[in-house]
Amino acid sequence: MAYNIRIMYHLKECGVIDNTDYIKQIYIKNKTWNPPPAPMLIDDKITEFEKTLHVEHQTQVTKTSRLNLKYLTIPQQQTLALLKGNASFTTKPTNLGPAIMDTSSYI
Repeated sequence: MAYNIRIMYHLKECGVIDNTDYIKQIYIKNKTWNPPPAPMLIDDKITEFEKTLHVEHQTQVTKTSRLNLKYLTIPQQQTLALLKGNASFTTKPTNLGPAIMDTSSYI
């Protein structure tokens, strides 16, 4: 994302974006070229956004990794936690998701 923002800033500064002769689709990306750094204000905002995004990602990973139920919504996870806490039910993982049955039938 930072790469694309820097390219857009660079093209805007060079006046290429405002040029009606510039057709983005006919140009090939040069993989060895990196755009020059954007002004400090823009680079600081990019860094701040990336840090915030990383923190939020880690928060979500931490919330879901404890249960290892990344495919369930939060209300589904809460309901499953209530069922797991009930001794009259047994919860076991399966290939298609968790299975819940009476403990007496399971034994």
